[in-house]
Amino acid sequence: MTAFTQYKKPDPNIPCTAGWCLQYVRQAFNLPVKYPTATAAWNASRFKHRDQAFPAGVWLPLWFAVKGVPEGHVVLRAPDGRIYSTTALGRTTATIHPNLAHLMSIYAGAGLALTYLGWTEDVADYLVVKPVPTPQNVQAPSGKLLTVTVPVAMVRVAPAAYSAVAPGYPDGIARGAKVAAVGYVQGADPFPNDRSTDDAWIKTKSGYYIWANNVGNNLAGLKKLN
Repeated sequence: MTAFTQYKKPDPNIPCTAGWCLQYVRQAFNLPVKYPTATAAWNASRFKHRDQAFPAGVWLPLWFAVKGVPEGHVVLRAPDGRIYSTTALGRTTATIHPNLAHLMSIYAGAGLALTYLGWTEDVADYLVVKPVPTPQNVQAPSGKLLTVTVPVAMVRVAPAAYSAVAPGYPDGIARGAKVAAVGYVQGADPFPNDRSTDDAWIKTKSGYYIWANNVGNNLAGLKKLN
């Protein structure tokens, strides 16, 4: 599964009005007006995901068709699965549903059956999450390809845990990505007190460094560079 990072973090506790769902979600992300209804915003999105494979650790807009309501509906899904929705008449803040199933059951009970359409990376053309970039899968002639084995591997300009993040990789690279390695250096254990031997850093073809632990400590066949 592709990893995503939060590009724009919402404030779900802002005031809202029942029925004004797109306004609530848009304002939670502090975004300007673009479309008049949730249906229009969903139809216009270029970043649709018609599934429930929600990426971990991020807030997402979820979109719905509503029986008898052509404007549709949109909600905020929290990283823990709770749903923030302009559900209840008279409330001035969002109703918090424990999960998606609860939201849909409440609407169904009120005669407004929801049809889940999907989630998007944007709200009305403005990105709120974005995929974690992956490096080009190009192997150096003198090296080999290694696979990232953790959710996100940070890429550094030097073989040390607190060195600067490499240009072009502000959010690291995701699990499953291939890294072209040309060698490794030892002696800069990010966690020296844990009594492990994870003190190697992979040098990539681009000249940057990834902690070997993040690519399975796979040093076989790589040249030691120090």
